[in-house]
Amino acid sequence: MSERRQLSAPTSNWLLLVTLGTYLLGGGIFASLVENYALKILIVQLFVVLPTIVWICLSQKGDRKRVLTEEFRFRKISLSTALLVMVTMLFLSPLLTFVNLLSQMFSNYVAGEEIVGQISDQPFWVAILVIALLPAVCEELVYRGMLYGGYRRRSVWMGALLSGLVFGMMHGNLNQMMYALLMGFVFALVDEITESVVSSMIMHFLVNGTSVALVYLMNYAKNSGGEIAEMLAKSEEQAESLGWADLLPYGILGLIGGFVAYRLICVLAIRCGTAGKLKAELKERGKLLAFGNLITAPLILALCILAVLVVVTEVYM
Repeated sequence: MSERRQLSAPTSNWLLLVTLGTYLLGGGIFASLVENYALKILIVQLFVVLPTIVWICLSQKGDRKRVLTEEFRFRKISLSTALLVMVTMLFLSPLLTFVNLLSQMFSNYVAGEEIVGQISDQPFWVAILVIALLPAVCEELVYRGMLYGGYRRRSVWMGALLSGLVFGMMHGNLNQMMYALLMGFVFALVDEITESVVSSMIMHFLVNGTSVALVYLMNYAKNSGGEIAEMLAKSEEQAESLGWADLLPYGILGLIGGFVAYRLICVLAIRCGTAGKLKAELKERGKLLAFGNLITAPLILALCILAVLVVVTEVYM
């Protein structure tokens, strides 16, 4: 395989810049031409993953399987590993909820509620497909496969942090950016531990799929009427007026869940035999100076564009 087709930080940053362009094209132009919200999301996801798919297809003939398995680390994982990954995500969820609620205190735009709300009139399987399964495959192939796959050659820890930052900013608003940054960092580390992007695909699917399922269950309960519907209406009113003191229980649960998730990640690293490698990376290559090896002109330009989009969304949306 020639060097120019090998994933590296510069290659990943150029692909990121192209991905940002296709994302803006698909989300800003083509998606606006259709009224069905599920179809809009489908179009956006396809435009996001398009540059990565094209790069894979342009790999040398007969080498594409190796690109997927070694460069993007699209590999099978054992059932026990998959179950441990799922349990880890379960305990991480309270921390993500806390960060989500905390970021809403500073953000004027809560995109997650809008997305799920607009698609809730679709059949449940459609919502699961376009909000949970499709992003889990497309976005993980891009951000943990292509982007982190290039960064990790320079620094695992700094690569995980930087790819998480890009993943967060690509959501285009402060609310989603904060908890997506945390998710992206954890997803990259779990992928590194298990040596497979399938792990983060599972975690991503669980996050989005749980949100979709809860919305549909709440809508069903509201439509059924009775005391449950009244309780849900009151809880929604209370959620809209959350204060700093109200966040304390969520913060405590988040810290407890985050600590358990951390211990489970350590167990996962020991089971997969990658704990020693991560410790060595943290000691030798995980310093702040490693950012200098990852940042290139295309990345700086992409981050500037994304920062403008976040500001515009918060000010005008």
